Amino acid sequence: MSDHPGTSKGSAPGPRPATSPRPRGRRPIFSRFIVVGAVLGFVVATGVALLLRPDPSAVSSASQTATYGLGRVMMFFGVLGGGLGALLGALVAVLLDRRS
Repeated sequence: MSDHPGTSKGSAPGPRPATSPRPRGRRPIFSRFIVVGAVLGFVVATGVALLLRPDPSAVSSASQTATYGLGRVMMFFGVLGGGLGALLGALVAVLLDRRS
């Protein structure tokens, strides 16, 4: 006889195959979405910084506002856009992962 009721010596329970309620499609690779989002965000933001730069003749020398070089403005916008693009890429990856 067996130590556990309801089981017999000859039948050992084997591992059950893993079953899923629904088949899953291809899953997105999160790192690729994040990197592509960051690169696209950087490119778009630096393009916006180039297109929206102020006219130097419009800035009066008497004003007390600080002026920054084009390189600094492009890098600021680029870093900000890269971070937002990475977040947006991660969000798209999560949405695609939930859909698949």
